[in-house]
Amino acid sequence: KSDVWAVGCVLYEMAALEPPFRATTQLGLAKKIVAAEVRSLPSEFSPELQKVIRRMLHPQQALRPTVEEILNFPAVQSRMQSKKSNDKYRYLKEKEEWLRQKEAELDARTRALEEREAAVAEKERMLHKRERSVFERENSAKRLKGVPGAWGGEKENGAMYEMNTPMNI
Repeated sequence: KSDVWAVGCVLYEMAALEPPFRATTQLGLAKKIVAAEVRSLPSEFSPELQKVIRRMLHPQQALRPTVEEILNFPAVQSRMQSKKSNDKYRYLKEKEEWLRQKEAELDARTRALEEREAAVAEKERMLHKRERSVFERENSAKRLKGVPGAWGGEKENGAMYEMNTPMNI
């Protein structure tokens, strides 16, 4: 429990920005410690914190709280819960930012894929146009030579010829 007293001294000094006990001599300091003469913390600190620190600085070791008791004080429990909530909030904010980055990356990849698909579709359209042009030139040459079926739909021996276009293949 002497550790609890020491931590009480540190907490007090952190809050008040001065040590809990001051004296000009060793004997005077010992008297103040034994008498537990501690000034109140500045008003911006809660009465609950003041109570916890005063109990930690109690001169009788048996009357000081244990670490478990300190952790179960409502003020400490409230602060611990608040810290857990803040930590969880911070974690969720970081996770949310990470997800936004991943979403942006996926959007960029989707746009790139759509652009590639559009380019492929354009190439297919141009290829179809070239095939159609080649087909029309071949049929035109066949018509000039008088090849049956070059007109697409002419009968030869009672059978109807179909044009062999890329659409019919």
